Amino acid sequence: MGRRQEYPSFNASNPFCELMRKYVREYFHPLGLDFGMRPVRQGLNYQHYFNDVNSNEQESLNNFFLFKVLPKLNFDGTVKVGEYHKYELLLQMHGELKQDIGDDIKLNASFSSVKLLGALLEKAEANGWNVNFWL
Repeated sequence: MGRRQEYPSFNASNPFCELMRKYVREYFHPLGLDFGMRPVRQGLNYQHYFNDVNSNEQESLNNFFLFKVLPKLNFDGTVKVGEYHKYELLLQMHGELKQDIGDDIKLNASFSSVKLLGALLEKAEANGWNVNFWL
């Protein structure tokens, strides 16, 4: 089970922290996701342990989104935030995530956060932009 210890400190110059700041600012908060410092520090901790067995940063980021971000997606995509609807922001986030993680990760579709988010977008569009990861 390992030893319990404090999560790593947030470091603004850490690439993962920089990336999360961008996602929080541009997507998570506008979409209404409750996402603060704790999940970012949990992500740093996860990366630390994941790197012991696999140094692939894209797979680590994929898993972070899979377990810490996608399950929080539950909202009405037709609501406007600024000049965009929430579903439009989610479409943009999908494109950005595809760039950050890439399509070339050799993962089963049920473990690819990019593919799962794409499938979620298709379901949401078919349901009047009701976004719900759990349906």
